[in-house]
Amino acid sequence: MVFNRIMLGAGVPDAAEGGIDSPRDRTGGAYIPDHLRPTFTLPDGRLDFAALGSLPTIFMNEGMGPADVARLGTLTVVGGDKLSVRLHYQFDLGIPPISQAKLTEIAAELALPWPPKGFSWTHTSWRVVDGDLFRAVIRLIANSGNTPSVFTVTSPPTISPVQISAMMPFEGSFTPVYEATWAAANLVGLQLNRADNVLATRRPGAGYRSSHRSLPDRRLRSICA
Repeated sequence: MVFNRIMLGAGVPDAAEGGIDSPRDRTGGAYIPDHLRPTFTLPDGRLDFAALGSLPTIFMNEGMGPADVARLGTLTVVGGDKLSVRLHYQFDLGIPPISQAKLTEIAAELALPWPPKGFSWTHTSWRVVDGDLFRAVIRLIANSGNTPSVFTVTSPPTISPVQISAMMPFEGSFTPVYEATWAAANLVGLQLNRADNVLATRRPGAGYRSSHRSLPDRRLRSICA
């Protein structure tokens, strides 16, 4: 497996797709391992940008600050001049941005030294790396340990087949709408909750329950009439 590693001095763009420039003197040549160079070089000696564009790509910021992130995606070379190569990029929206501080955990797979040496993490360049990018990133995300603090989530997560989530404004004027929806769901054996009711009626050691479970049968029938 092989992938592109593009480090951007101007930072990883916010837009999901668009155009960026890579300095031509920092693309190809010494930035491609010797054993891979023939694969990405045309017979006339020019870089085979079509072959490079077929590779998965990690786009990284220069630096290790809190705002420095990396994105995974694809690229296509759309032009350029003697000084730069113009790329069209598209991020994979199924993979969230990754802080570069977190990337230190897979530095070896990215062909980056850790601790940093010289300008290794701050050098604008387009490199080709011999490795499995997605395997490394999936392992990184799986071990991220990001868990909610307001509520608990089982591992593996369990999903109730009768649970309905209501996302609506908290204003009291919407309460009749919620109650009518709750009653309709209850009549067909489903359970409806909205966030303010779930969090407001939590009982320590007993999980969560909706504040509308005890609607009187008479009121329930009138709501659904």
